Amino acid sequence: MSGYLHYALISSGSYRNYQRGRINFIIFNDKGTPLFFAKFFKDKQMNKLIENEFEKQLFLCTTYKNLRIPKPLALLNINGFSIMVEEAFDGKTLSRILSEDPSIESVIEVIDYGNKVQNELNKSLQLSSFSEFEYEVHDLIHVFTSAYNPTPLEEFLIKKYTDIFLEQFKNKKIYKRFTNGDFVPRNIILSSDHLPVLIDFEFVEETHLYFLDWFRFFTYYFNVQPEIIQHILEHDFEDYFLNAALFRFRNSKDLVNNPIIGAMWLIFYMKDFIIKSYVFPNQQFKKEREHLRLKLSMLLSSTFTQDQEIIDLIRNAQIAQLQEQAQQKDAQIAQLHEEINKMLQLKSVRLHRKIEGVLRELRIRR
Repeated sequence: MSGYLHYALISSGSYRNYQRGRINFIIFNDKGTPLFFAKFFKDKQMNKLIENEFEKQLFLCTTYKNLRIPKPLALLNINGFSIMVEEAFDGKTLSRILSEDPSIESVIEVIDYGNKVQNELNKSLQLSSFSEFEYEVHDLIHVFTSAYNPTPLEEFLIKKYTDIFLEQFKNKKIYKRFTNGDFVPRNIILSSDHLPVLIDFEFVEETHLYFLDWFRFFTYYFNVQPEIIQHILEHDFEDYFLNAALFRFRNSKDLVNNPIIGAMWLIFYMKDFIIKSYVFPNQQFKKEREHLRLKLSMLLSSTFTQDQEIIDLIRNAQIAQLQEQAQQKDAQIAQLHEEINKMLQLKSVRLHRKIEGVLRELRIRR
């Protein structure tokens, strides 16, 4: 290999906490052709995560022979840091293609490339059981509720939706497969020979909920103008879960007649929140929790507008919220009264002292 090697740092996201912060850099030659991609965690205590990622990615490369995945080349240890080196590809991410050409043809093409990746992944589906599927869902809910601390109304919503979700799969064949855990347009590269490459396996896992990949795909880095979205919604896609994920762009009222779609979105929200609980710093994680509360409220009001039990719960929750707000205002008013009284008492004492001072002065002068 002749010539010089160059490198460029790639941001791993300023939103991450220190422990889950990563340093990513790409190594390329004089012609600008990418040769290697390297990554490691800022915290040495996270070395095991990068080592697991190396092993799983190597396994996936041998499992999905018709799907392009960066081949892990080396796992180095430099100054106590485990550094993963993998092959790099020359091309553009699907998110960059969308930003450069936001036309309807380009958007359809991006979705088609995502579909090609999903089809290749689905070729390795393994038959599982409903009991294993149910166990994964309930385990997900347990982890989520521990991190999120839902209100009683949200707990009811989660149970209601979970029942709907599980019922939908009860009498169907259940499968599982691997997913990279972050199936977004930014993590698919269209190579120079026009083949999609799936990258970034930090959150790789074997799961029954692999179909939620499409929900993530349309949530992050899929920046498309509303008028283009309308054309997309009119397009006929064969993949049921792809169409379900596109409900994100429909009118929220459309969920009234599609509670199963609402249930899928709730499961996705919970799974997404768990990932954020691992990587977000405390302050940002608190904001994300409040943001999710708003989304759950909208999801609740969109889907169960005809359910009297839900309507009663919403009304009771609203009444309780109003009562709590009234109590807070009463407490604020009482505190204000107390502060005013203290000020008046203080002014009264000062006034009396001034008067006494004037009287003393008059006595002296007499």
